Amino acid sequence: MPESNPMKFFVSYSRSVQDKVRQIIETLRGAGEEVWWDQDLRAGQDWWGTILDNIEQCQVCLFIVSEKSVQSPYCMDELRYALARNRLVLPYVIEGLPSYPLPPEIMQGRIQYEPYSGTPDHLIERIRLTCKGIEWAQYKDRYSMRPPEPNTGSQNLVDRLEKAIALANEGLFEAAVTGFNNVAHNDYASYGDFCHQWIDKINRYKEIASLAQHDSMKKLALPKWDAFLRQSAGDGLFDPLGVAVILGTTGAAGRWNPPPHGCAARVCRAGSCAGFTSSSRPPTLRRSCCTRPALSVYSTSTCTAVIASGASLRTDTMSCPCAPAPQARDT
Repeated sequence: MPESNPMKFFVSYSRSVQDKVRQIIETLRGAGEEVWWDQDLRAGQDWWGTILDNIEQCQVCLFIVSEKSVQSPYCMDELRYALARNRLVLPYVIEGLPSYPLPPEIMQGRIQYEPYSGTPDHLIERIRLTCKGIEWAQYKDRYSMRPPEPNTGSQNLVDRLEKAIALANEGLFEAAVTGFNNVAHNDYASYGDFCHQWIDKINRYKEIASLAQHDSMKKLALPKWDAFLRQSAGDGLFDPLGVAVILGTTGAAGRWNPPPHGCAARVCRAGSCAGFTSSSRPPTLRRSCCTRPALSVYSTSTCTAVIASGASLRTDTMSCPCAPAPQARDT
């Protein structure tokens, strides 16, 4: 890779490691190489078409291996298209040796991944040595049909974002996180931060819900729950698994009495109800029944609505708008 003949690089990566990737790109450009990554997109460009254009124009696809990149349909389609067009693909693991499954495109033997030491200059040296020993005649362009934008169909980013939020509110956290990651990967300034805030919220909530399921750990869950409520007060209550019911509290604002032990209660949120008993068992999703936006706790024929109010929560009792609530069992 002599300086008089710069190479053209395309960089495929996950935004979860964007800062590290930026250092690598700046070092490559400082060494005189031509590099394209999605941060070079301009407003109004056909972003997926432009990505494919730059894969076709590159000589080397630098694939940054991370847990998020191998889970991203966009990164994987970029990798597959680069291989289909017979580009030299150099995968580098940026988060240490992977403890997660690697896709067959990397493991099949055609390309080998290497760990990234964290020093951009050292990586550039390795890339230069690799490219110097390449017989470029074997990497002539090969025609391949362009792949469509993955996971889109008729949906746009807003549709997918709404779906991810709905999945989170249903307690389907793994699917929700995948959805948020996919939107964030394709967000160019509008949705990335929002998606990562949701992922952080889900991870914090899962920890609290896990603690709340064990009587011996509820004391650990309570302060975390109060902090969670304070941090997300302006967003409305996020409690798909009914942590408020399990802990018997609405947080710092006060307490309310949960249904008697063994009583079939419901936690209702927009579009669905999670049925569970007040034992230590985790809640289970039952059926779609209620369109009321406030999370509500049904124990008899009335519902105690846990409503976000400023930095705290309040409870209101009202007539149950759903189908007849399960009868409370005398204890």
